[in-house]
Amino acid sequence: MFKWVVAVFICGIGLLMSAAGLKSMARILTLLSNGARTQGIVARLDKDGCPVVEFTGPSGEKRNISGAMGSSNAPATGTPLPVIYTASDAMINTFGQMWGAPVFVFCFGLIFVLAGLLVFGVMAQSDGSGGMIAELLKSARTPLIAKWCGVSLFSLLGIGLFVWGVKMARERTELWRTGVHTSGTVTDFENKQRETKDNRGMYVTVTYYHPVVDFAGPDGKTVTFTSDLGASSPGFKKGETVPVIYPANSPQKARIASVMQFWLGPIALVALGAVTVAVLAFVALKL
Repeated sequence: MFKWVVAVFICGIGLLMSAAGLKSMARILTLLSNGARTQGIVARLDKDGCPVVEFTGPSGEKRNISGAMGSSNAPATGTPLPVIYTASDAMINTFGQMWGAPVFVFCFGLIFVLAGLLVFGVMAQSDGSGGMIAELLKSARTPLIAKWCGVSLFSLLGIGLFVWGVKMARERTELWRTGVHTSGTVTDFENKQRETKDNRGMYVTVTYYHPVVDFAGPDGKTVTFTSDLGASSPGFKKGETVPVIYPANSPQKARIASVMQFWLGPIALVALGAVTVAVLAFVALKL
């Protein structure tokens, strides 16, 4: 009896961790859908090395948020960082700070679930009470189970990317249909540096240029925003006029309405998710 309790306990811990990761991902998607974007400044680092960022809300009020993850190369005090926020929530708008912890917790939870199922199967095989699971283990052995665990894990990732892309496409379609279309001017570029591998497998630092655009809001005041899509070479020129779209009541959520800037994100996510699932389905048939 104790053996089964251990297996159920491990699976339960894994399910709780995965659920916590999914809840955090849902919070992030809500922020990405409804949040306003601005720039904050690292005010200090907390005891865990997480940056504490100060930014100004829409009414001029000062707000502070703490990063979700710390690191040995945390940004120094005074470093500007992008922030996304709503009236009741806010996060540092970088991939690592937003997605690092939820993805880690979710995947770690899946590992616990798979480990619990494996323990359950081994116990069932040893005492002959596992029925179908025991027979599966007898015929499949551990290597095949490991392969199926890997296929299942990456399939979940592919499905998640596909669903995220579809959700983003629906939001972009709705914005295109109901949003305000206008034009703006590229006034500058925000440079963001990332490390990537070159053809020789060496890590190199690549600078990505994110266009900064000014346009006239509904009240005639100038609104400035930075595109969240950048490229290693500027896709626009300073002073170039670009199409802009924004929600009727939220000009601060404006986006460049070109095909690449507006539609590339959802198309890439849907395609990547679909290809991942299709490839893994083919692999599963061959196991």
